[in-house]
Amino acid sequence: MVTQAESHELGEIPLPVIELSLARLGEFCKNKASEKKILETLPFLGLDIEDQTGDFVRLEYSPNRPDFSSEAGIARSLIGLLGIEIGLPKYSFQKSDFEIVISGKEIERVRPFIRGMYAEIPVTDELIKQLIAMQEDLHNGIGRRRSKVAIGIHNAAVISRSIKYYGVADESFSFVPLGSSKRQSVREILSSTDQGSSYGKLVSKAFPMLEDSNGNVLSMPPIINGDLTRLDPGISKLFVDITGTDDYAVDASTAIIASMLSDNGGRVFQVKISNPKGDVSWVPDMSPRQMAFDLKLSNEILGFDFDETKSRGALQNSRLDLEGRDALIPRFRSDIIHPIDLAEEVALGYGLWRMTPQVISSSLVGSLNPRLKRIDSVIEVLVGMEFTEVWNLSLSPRELVQHCASEPLRVDDSKSQSFEFLRCDIISSLLRVLGGSSHEEYPQKIFEEAPTFSRSVDAISGISEEEHVAALMADSGARYSQIRSRLDALFRIILPEGLSVRLDSETSPGELFADGRVASIVLVNGAIEERVGAVGEISPSTLERFGISVPVAGFELNLEPILKG
Repeated sequence: MVTQAESHELGEIPLPVIELSLARLGEFCKNKASEKKILETLPFLGLDIEDQTGDFVRLEYSPNRPDFSSEAGIARSLIGLLGIEIGLPKYSFQKSDFEIVISGKEIERVRPFIRGMYAEIPVTDELIKQLIAMQEDLHNGIGRRRSKVAIGIHNAAVISRSIKYYGVADESFSFVPLGSSKRQSVREILSSTDQGSSYGKLVSKAFPMLEDSNGNVLSMPPIINGDLTRLDPGISKLFVDITGTDDYAVDASTAIIASMLSDNGGRVFQVKISNPKGDVSWVPDMSPRQMAFDLKLSNEILGFDFDETKSRGALQNSRLDLEGRDALIPRFRSDIIHPIDLAEEVALGYGLWRMTPQVISSSLVGSLNPRLKRIDSVIEVLVGMEFTEVWNLSLSPRELVQHCASEPLRVDDSKSQSFEFLRCDIISSLLRVLGGSSHEEYPQKIFEEAPTFSRSVDAISGISEEEHVAALMADSGARYSQIRSRLDALFRIILPEGLSVRLDSETSPGELFADGRVASIVLVNGAIEERVGAVGEISPSTLERFGISVPVAGFELNLEPILKG
């Protein structure tokens, strides 16, 4: 059974945990590997063993490997590393008479991408547990809490095989939702069910519906399934729908589920997809993706001297393959997006236990950069004031850069809407952390020191990178005076000789700070004065936007002038 650690709405996805049966792993390995050998090999797949109780072992895996969200997915990689079955896994699915017809323009605007599959497999209690738990892990990981991908698993025996996918704008539209015995309107589902309150805000203007030709609503993705198609032990026919806003993530999730059902002995069949333009496709499409394999890059990164034959062997152990200069990648391996990822697969397939570290000889003596020493002193002071240091990624979603002074810096060809822009400040990321930890005890005091990015005509690259530090206090009594005293204490310790600081009333606080409760931080160096940040109370509208229910006070400081001082 797979379980997902609790994840908060706007924060980063925590590492999920999966529970495996060693006996079933032995069966996947065709009884060619002992329990001891399996346990010794699992960590070399990037899996951390948390606990073992009898036949069961609990493993922590990276959300970057959504194909590890099932026992079958881990077994597939395990038998490759053990040399039991190597190379690209082969899947060939026959066509079924199921068809999904995409109808109307409304659905294209709210949730345009859809896949599906039909499968014949004996459904047991254990399979239901694995399916539901895998579904939740995919929702929380690659699906970004259903915003990018939502999955519905249905009893196919009670539905017709012609299914319409369309959008409903009328909130009075009704059907019997999962767990209920009576029809409820969309409005009632949004207000009275846990799923409605949690995921209703992911769609607007129109609500996606999957409905068969008999008028049975199978699902209102990404919110809730219909009760008619609920899963019960003893059924043997499944229909799976996968919808979303990111075509790449929807396609990868489809391949993950199809391969899991197939590896568990199920017969998986393709479903016909028809769109309003008359285009037709059959899914799941399990044909491998191709990516150029850079042998020179792989050898340079790993310190190897492999030729193509040795590289191919290592990739085959990772359940990939090499055809000419192109690597063949299973569609369920959504984590492989760059040639450097292929180099990592060469290392994993070769066997990390075979690699030995080498000491690099040098006559030079290293020392800390004075700039880094000053940054460390800032961190030490804030830790001493009982602030907890947090780390966020420099790439962020659009909602965290809407208040930037200039046009936000967007990454070209981003693979995810959650990591699309370089952040222009630190305080927005900290507010997101507070919004996700509202269930924890108060007071909460957090800080972060990290680079920020902005456009600059003076920089060669056109981008300026500056070190910032920001701190927030969240509590019922958080006020300007409290955070101001912490800022004064910080300056008394870190400010170089010859520099001083003045706080001026901020007349235009912007979106983050409350009007009349914020001040500009002005650094004075002789006759030169420079605004380097702001300190104050966070505005009520900002707190509401981040889901924070207590007052918050904080500051953000550009450290560059101080680091140069």
